[in-house]
Amino acid sequence: MDEKFSRFVRPLSGTLLVLILFQGASGSQLISGGADWSHAHSSYLLMLLALLMPVVAVKANLDDPSIKGNSFAVAGLAVMQMLVGLFMMKGDWSWGWLHIPLAMMMAAHAFAIIILSRRALAVE
Repeated sequence: MDEKFSRFVRPLSGTLLVLILFQGASGSQLISGGADWSHAHSSYLLMLLALLMPVVAVKANLDDPSIKGNSFAVAGLAVMQMLVGLFMMKGDWSWGWLHIPLAMMMAAHAFAIIILSRRALAVE
């Protein structure tokens, strides 16, 4: 295990989970006609951190392979989420049937990383 990177796995996945939940709250605010809580701008930060997650998980060299799998799933779902949001939902909110479940899956994978990394880091 690389100590330098293993200590970033849990905080990064927790930050991802908080950003995903914030995205959901700001998206529901947009749907209801409320103020824009910078849903688009925070999605760029979420995308950057989601793409950083597999790098940190691989460099941490943890024994649990499901942490790496979940981190690649978060990154892949973030890419799909961004593409759906940028290109398919521009002026047409009918693609929400795809956008919302992708966010829910991304949150589930980020939460799984938190749980699995706790167990993997306690063993080390």
